[in-house]
Amino acid sequence: MDTEKIHDEITRLRREIERHNHSYYVDNAPTVSDHDFDILMKRLEELEKEHPEWDDPDSPTHRVGSDLSKGSFRRLTYTRCCRWATPIRSARSTNSGTPARQSQRPAGDHRGRDEI
Repeated sequence: MDTEKIHDEITRLRREIERHNHSYYVDNAPTVSDHDFDILMKRLEELEKEHPEWDDPDSPTHRVGSDLSKGSFRRLTYTRCCRWATPIRSARSTNSGTPARQSQRPAGDHRGRDEI
C-alpha cells in the first residue's frame, strides 16, 4: 500500500472513530457495536504504529472517553424532598462514633419510629 493510501485510511479511520465517539458520548446514541468500534480502533493503532510519521497527538488512539469540559451535561440542583430517619453521612463523618453500618440502613427501615 502506498503512503498516500495509508494516510487516507488513517484520516478516514480517525474521522469515523470521532463520529462514533460523538454519537456515543454526546448524543448517547451509539451507532456501532463495541466490537466493531474496537476493530476500527485496533486498525488505526496498527497503522499509526507502522507509520509513526502519520501519528498525531489529537488522534483518538491518544485519548480516553469524551471531552467533558464542553458542558454536555446539564446541571442538577438538589432539592429537599423528605426527612431521613438517619442523616446521610459523608465518608469523613464515618469516624464520629456511629457505626457506618447503622447509617447505611435502607430508607424504608424506620426501626419502630412512628414518623419520618
